[in-house]
Amino acid sequence: MARSKQTSALRRSIVGILWVFANYVNFLIFAQFGFLQRVQSLGFGPEQTQKLLGAMGVTGLVTSFLTPAVLRRASAFAVVRLGFITSILVVLGAIASERLPFLFFVSGGIGFSVGLTSVTLSVLLRRLFPARQIGLNAALGTGLAYFVCNIPWLFEAPPVAKGIVACATLSLSVLSTFWLGDVEAPDCPAPLDQAEPLLSRPAGFALITGMFLALIWLDSAAFYIIQNTPHLKATSWGGPASQLLNGLVHLAAALAGGWLIDRGKLHAALILAYLIITSGILLLQGQGSLAPFGALFYVVAVSVYSTGLSAYAALEPEGKGAVPIRWRAGILYAISGWLGSALGVGMAQTLRVVPPWFMAAAGVVMGAALVSMVLRGRGRRGAP
Repeated sequence: MARSKQTSALRRSIVGILWVFANYVNFLIFAQFGFLQRVQSLGFGPEQTQKLLGAMGVTGLVTSFLTPAVLRRASAFAVVRLGFITSILVVLGAIASERLPFLFFVSGGIGFSVGLTSVTLSVLLRRLFPARQIGLNAALGTGLAYFVCNIPWLFEAPPVAKGIVACATLSLSVLSTFWLGDVEAPDCPAPLDQAEPLLSRPAGFALITGMFLALIWLDSAAFYIIQNTPHLKATSWGGPASQLLNGLVHLAAALAGGWLIDRGKLHAALILAYLIITSGILLLQGQGSLAPFGALFYVVAVSVYSTGLSAYAALEPEGKGAVPIRWRAGILYAISGWLGSALGVGMAQTLRVVPPWFMAAAGVVMGAALVSMVLRGRGRRGAP
């Protein structure tokens, strides 16, 4: 009996890591790169590309907000399977389409499938991973995805090849939903004893959402600037050695972030990510001899906060006064993920730099969260 339970727990963990991996691979290698490559290869200009990205962002935001309501009535395992299948169909549609109206449909499909899968998967992590290993398991899936997407031959591959890789990982995830079978965990596993206090209460949730919003806003702005500044792009991802190094750093940083999260240090991990990413942006924008270190700083910060984004909603169980897990995930991805990305890219397009005042404003958000964490921790220890 004990052996059977251990096998079931191991199977859930393997499946969960695969799902996180597949979702990130699909997003990173195709939704973020392959689709844009496909659009550009068809001869569409910046104006049409921005409209397509807008359709993707709006659909993703709306889907993220609506998914929690769906999960109230539908099985999360059935919904995540639907998300993976939809992602496969969307990737195939993007590879086959050539006309702008259909590309708009595909772009909206990317937003829908990524939004649906990301929110549902975040809800499921508490039922897939042992409570004290949510951070590390999420880190394995996240870090491995970043590593694979930075393998030189895949990083430089045409959109069709990227689409095939995305479909392969998504197909494995669909098959694994059946392999999971009757080993699904119960809806309400044991609480995570060492989780940070009150992460899931409305005030704590608002602070966490603000922290992720600031980080993703910074990341999106920095990424756009790097990709649209030839010498910065050459410095950061200019060759096989740089790409492979970035992949290894991504994996190591994700595991470090997961280790912190499992020890109740989510706030600390996010503040550390902020300090590292702002340092990286300053080095990159300084365009000096230290710019390559700025690129590595950027990579570290992205992996740390991406692991936190995957794991956060599942870190604390539902309880009295807590925001339900499905709403933590839905609101977090809608506001911090989709809205943060759009605001970051929009700012970078207009200003061409990440202004110091914005990095300072993001620092105020991080500082407020740090002060709140300290005060709330003291209040908890002093409570009768």
